[in-house]
Parts: sequence; C-alpha cells; structure tokens
Amino acid sequence: MKNYIKKCNLLLIIYLIIILFNNCYKKPNSINNNLDKTDKDKDKKDKTDKDKTDKDKKDKTDKDKTESIIGHTGIIGLNNQGNTCFMNTAIQLIINSPGLEDYFEKIPINKKTLNMQQFFGDLYKKAKSPKNEAAIPKAIFTRLSEIDNKYKLKGQQDSAAAMSHILQDIDNNINESGKKQAAFLSNIKTKQILTSKLEKELIFKKLLPKHNPNNSTIRKAFDGVQRIISTCQCGWQKIEYETIRTIKLRLNKLETNEDRKNKNYDKRIFDNIQECLKEYEREKTFDQSESQFYCKKCKIKPEKFKEQTSLVYTPPNIIFRLERGGLKNIPKITKLLKYPYNKNLKLSNGNEYQLYGTGCLMGLDLTAGHYYNYIKRKDGKWFEISDSNVSIVNNLNQIETNETIILTYNKI
Repeated sequence: MKNYIKKCNLLLIIYLIIILFNNCYKKPNSINNNLDKTDKDKDKKDKTDKDKTDKDKKDKTDKDKTESIIGHTGIIGLNNQGNTCFMNTAIQLIINSPGLEDYFEKIPINKKTLNMQQFFGDLYKKAKSPKNEAAIPKAIFTRLSEIDNKYKLKGQQDSAAAMSHILQDIDNNINESGKKQAAFLSNIKTKQILTSKLEKELIFKKLLPKHNPNNSTIRKAFDGVQRIISTCQCGWQKIEYETIRTIKLRLNKLETNEDRKNKNYDKRIFDNIQECLKEYEREKTFDQSESQFYCKKCKIKPEKFKEQTSLVYTPPNIIFRLERGGLKNIPKITKLLKYPYNKNLKLSNGNEYQLYGTGCLMGLDLTAGHYYNYIKRKDGKWFEISDSNVSIVNNLNQIETNETIILTYNKI
C-alpha cells in the first residue's frame, strides 16, 4: 500500500511537469506564430502599397510623357457634351488638316466675333499651348445646332455630315468677308472631250478661279474637280466639269436597272480602297427612270445611256466617306476595307497621298455607337483620340479597322 502511494505521487509529479512544460512553450509558440503572421501581413501590405505607388508613378509618368509629346502640337482632347462624339471626331479631322494650321493660328482672338472660324481659331491656340488640357467645344456645338436643328436634340449624328456642315460654315465666314459672291458648287460644260492641255487650262484658269473668287482656305485645301461624261445611245455627249469636296465611296458595286436586266450581278464587298475608287470611276449604264439626263440631239430622255465620272483634279486634302450603310434599315457593312496608312495611296490621275486622319464608329448604326479618331502629327506620330482621351498609337496596324467611316489624305 505504501509503495502504491509512492508510485501515484511519482506519476502525479510527472504529469504536473508535463503540463508545466507545455504551458511554458505553447504561449511563446503562439506569440511567434502571431508575430510571423503579422510580419507577413505587414510585408504583404508594404508590397501592395509599393506596387500601387509604382503603378501611380508609372501612370503619372505615362501621362506626363503623353502631355509632353502632344504639347504645342495641335493635338487636344475634347470633352463630350452628351452624345457629341460625332462632332468631336469631325473637329479633330478639320483642326489637324494640313494647310489649315497657319490659317487657324493667324485668326486673332476676338470675343465679340461669334462665328465658326473664330471658334476654331480659339480652339487651335488652346491646342498649341504647352498645358494642353482637354477643351469643351461648346461654342462650336451651339453654332452647329443653329445650322441644323437636328443637332439640338443631342442625339448621335453622322460625323461626316457634321464635318461638311462645319467646313461649309467656315467657308461661308471667309466668303462673307470677301468682295465677291461664291457659289457652293461650280461647274462648266464643254461641247466635246478636251485634250489634257485644254482640260488643265479650263480647270486652273476658269473653273477654280470662278469657284474660289475670295481665295478661301477651305476651298483651296479640300475642293477638287470631277468630269462627268453622259453618252446617249445616239452618240451625243454631255460633258461637265464640277467641283467636289467629299468623295463618297461605295464598298460594293452599284447595281443599276440595266445590270439587273442583264443579270450582271456582283454582290461582293470590296477588299480595298482601290476597288472602291475603280467603282467610283467605272462607266455605268442607266435607264431613264434612274436619271434626269436629257439628250439635246434626240430631244428626249433616252431609254438608256452611259455615264462615267473621273477625278481630273484632286485637292491638297481629300475627304473620303466610306458608304458602310447603317441608316434607313440598311445593314452596316462591317468587313475590313484595306487602305494604305503607312504607304502612299495612288490615284488614277497619278497623284499620290498619305493618310493623316480617320473617323471611326463603334456600333452598327450611324446614329448610335461611339465615334473616335486616329490622327497623325506632322512628325509622323499617330494618336488615338476618343473625346477627351488622347493616347499614343504604338501598333500602327490598329489604324486599319473595319470601324472606319471617314478617311482624310494629304497630297505629297
């Protein structure tokens, strides 16, 4: 019995020692674990903070870099005033057109003059400033709404149409201050097809001086001449030279009634802009229901006749409007049309051009979606401009897109 008690006491002592040992070492381990976790959390937070700081620094550096590159250049972001990206896109193409920079820069600041050319002069000076903050072209939108009431609704509109309205309004401002009246379009008819020499004399000595009596910068920069020859079945021809500002290019073949009658179908969408230009200048056959053509020899509207349009004089800047559809239940053509953006575009008259701007539309409807630009600076750098957002284009392949609606080229 005595030995049994001794054994129990011994076991009790051992048990107490074990408990004491565990209590002595468990807490420090827990503390160490907590310390390790705290240190790890702190390290993680420090790393996150560092990464965020580095990103902020990079974003600031990229922003400063972009601002330093676009300062003084005429490249400027434009704030959206509520579905006005169509107008901002048109403004960018105009204000960055070669030949207009000197004109806009020379317009003196005059707060009493409230017209389109003054608004563009003011905007250009802001674009050339070193600070180069995004502008709000409120005055331009107000004036555009006065030109056509549809713009007052602040719904999405056709950017190419807005561009035409703005250019014509600036042109009107110039001609109003001139001494002579100037018609929007000018034409001259001839009795026969002219030789190349006589054609040049007619264009440069008669038609263009008649068309631009006040030396309008807009007309010098954008207005070209096309020749239209209409030929009756009897052989009589109507030959007319007329001025043109925007060249509308179909992306597929124009199907006339005569084509349908002869089953001359071609539903193919063109692959490149050269095919579009060939279609524009292709000789087409029409019937009397498709035109008001009148033969002075037959004294009637002929049952059918042929017509061919040729670009005989192309201006320093060409505006191409790609007819993709997207209005009046006509589905938008979304196929990529290839056009030169880092090489020259050669026309049938031998002149060569380089791309300096595009107007693009995201979406399937010309009155919806979002418009944006690609604009080339004088030194060859390209920028993507979406309202107030301006970024440098590093991959030039993105300039060629199936969203392009407007192409602007400059003669070299």
